[in-house]
Amino acid sequence: MFLHFGVNTYTDREWGTGHESPSIFNPIGLNTTQWANVAEEAGISLMILTAKHHDGFCLWPSKYTKHSVISSTWQNGKGDVVQEFVNAATNKGIDVGIYLSPWDRHDSRYGDDLLYNEYYLAQLQELLKK
Repeated sequence: MFLHFGVNTYTDREWGTGHESPSIFNPIGLNTTQWANVAEEAGISLMILTAKHHDGFCLWPSKYTKHSVISSTWQNGKGDVVQEFVNAATNKGIDVGIYLSPWDRHDSRYGDDLLYNEYYLAQLQELLKK
């Protein structure tokens, strides 16, 4: 089960530009346990969450960018969709995958291979160590 959820859930666009305001991200009804329950009932053994799509918005509080849940109104900027998702899936015995887009339309380092690769790897390590 691939879950594509993020700031563009609130823009009515398939792909974001990276200029979306994080303040529009406010999933007050977020229930990742419901996602996991549906997956379990359907017999799904793997759930993959888009932690960051091409718009660059991070569903976890990354220390490497403000273009994330940190700058949203949801849970006063202290929410973490990725952690809630991982907890819900693993509590049901469902394997977890995380999609981290290699393209980031928000970050100005994109296009500078060395600088951007350092940034991307830092975010990847940040996710893997959570």
